[in-house]
Amino acid sequence: MNRACPRILLPVLLTALSLTLMSCTKKAARVDALEPQAPQAEPVVEILEESVTDTTQALVSEEELLAAEEQRRLEEETRLAERRRESIDALRPVYFDFDRYNLREDARLGLNRNADLLGEVPDLKLRIEGHCDENGSVAYNLALGDRRALAARDYLVNLGIAQERLETVSYGKARPAVQGSNEAAWSKNRRCEFRPLGE
Repeated sequence: MNRACPRILLPVLLTALSLTLMSCTKKAARVDALEPQAPQAEPVVEILEESVTDTTQALVSEEELLAAEEQRRLEEETRLAERRRESIDALRPVYFDFDRYNLREDARLGLNRNADLLGEVPDLKLRIEGHCDENGSVAYNLALGDRRALAARDYLVNLGIAQERLETVSYGKARPAVQGSNEAAWSKNRRCEFRPLGE
């Protein structure tokens, strides 16, 4: 084979290869024109966008529901706290006769009212404080204040208030409500007062 042969064959082979490639491309184009077209990418993108939108809306709706539920819970807690405060503020002392711990009619009415308030706030616990006027010794008045507090507690328990919600203490004559050495002051000092535990 002579040396000029490769130089002549190379351009011929390249030309033949080009023509073959062009022919294949034209045939492929004709086949593509006959075959049904594949769906465009746009509908797929639209479906994905709709899915993302739906998911986002679902998450937003769930967050809104949780926020609304939290708001309702906070409102209920606030309402219960207000009711508790109103009940505590509405508790009234009850009064006793001189040197007595038996409950007078007005004391029973006051205890009935206090029991109603306790019924409205079931988690409210009270300390019942027994007090006395300045007459008598410290020891005597501590014992009398204790009997007054126990009488008030027992009456509330008989009305259905759980005893575990009530504790008693006597201050005797140590904490007068009104200063003075006369019956007007003493009548206000012979009493039981009701304080919420933990406050």
